[in-house]
Amino acid sequence: MFDKFRLKDVLVQYKKDFVATQWGNEKYKWEAVKCFQDNWDVNAEDFADMLNRSLAKTFNLLASMNNFPARMITGFARTAPEEVRSMFLALFDETKDVYERIEAFKMQSSIMLEKYGNGAGQHYQYENAISTYLWLRYPDKYYIYKFGEIKTVADELESDYRFKKGAYADNIRNFYKLYDEICEELKLDTELVNLFKSQLTDSCYPDPELRTLTFDVGFYISRYYSQRGTGVETAEWFPTDYDPGVLETFENKHQDTDYFVKFNCPEFTSLCPITGQPDFATIYISYIPDIRMVESKSLKLYLFSFRNHGDFHEDCVNKIMKDLVSLMDPKYIEVWGRFTPRGGISIDPYTNYGRPGTKWEELAWKRLSEHDMYPEKVDNR
Repeated sequence: MFDKFRLKDVLVQYKKDFVATQWGNEKYKWEAVKCFQDNWDVNAEDFADMLNRSLAKTFNLLASMNNFPARMITGFARTAPEEVRSMFLALFDETKDVYERIEAFKMQSSIMLEKYGNGAGQHYQYENAISTYLWLRYPDKYYIYKFGEIKTVADELESDYRFKKGAYADNIRNFYKLYDEICEELKLDTELVNLFKSQLTDSCYPDPELRTLTFDVGFYISRYYSQRGTGVETAEWFPTDYDPGVLETFENKHQDTDYFVKFNCPEFTSLCPITGQPDFATIYISYIPDIRMVESKSLKLYLFSFRNHGDFHEDCVNKIMKDLVSLMDPKYIEVWGRFTPRGGISIDPYTNYGRPGTKWEELAWKRLSEHDMYPEKVDNR
């Protein structure tokens, strides 16, 4: 149970923001389901290729917070396709308890990591990723589980359901119960349903049971609504520590044209992991988009999240690039950090990426090999 009047208050604001901001940023969730539904075939001869196509539009749903479940599971599928096929067959067996299936998938992932991980530290197949697979396969039944998000939703709606760290079984079961109750309330809001339907396109899963809309409302409560009521309604929220989860994307409307997008970020700050003293830099980010592009305000919040985070200069620059690759899957991207001197030495890390197996991979090597061929004169910046 939860306070339905509080949910109605949430929905008033959600509907105000839906067309202006929410749909443009979050439409990809419905497109991800449509892509999965169009490509999924558990009996496919080339299982790895089928899985890769099925997950092609999940973007930061399966690659965020320095977390790369899609990349890892597709890698396992290329190495051991029949074992991964069996894992998904078991996960999607609706005759079994959902929590038991999630646990079994995690256990098998640990076995895969030991056998085929090539030294990787973890498999990334945890509750969030596995619930995403379930939602993609059965979008009229499941939702995406995130502990921090559901806990905030439960608190904001004054729910009777409780979520505690480590209580995985109870958390999962209570999560589905709470979101099922919220979903039923959304179906009664005719204005919201009509607004949602008016935005759907052929690239989207129609979401007849409003399951995806339900956890999008949950995301909205956690990310935006919960920041209200602090006494300064117009104050902007900023993350307190490194948080790739704040990154958001929108669709590239010029996919038929190759072009660079460049961000100049002259006020980047992080902390030295040894001394705890602040480091200052200008970060240059240039990329050639494919389908998704990073939303600039979310990028600002993401870069701000380094302010209280301890990392070496080289780590910061490489994290930024890898997080953006996971978020957008660009054709090409490069990140250059120009840090102010500390102890008489300035450090300027440069890293780049080109999509493997394409001309962009060749471009990445060319630009890397020719980087800083004519070094600037550095005095005190």
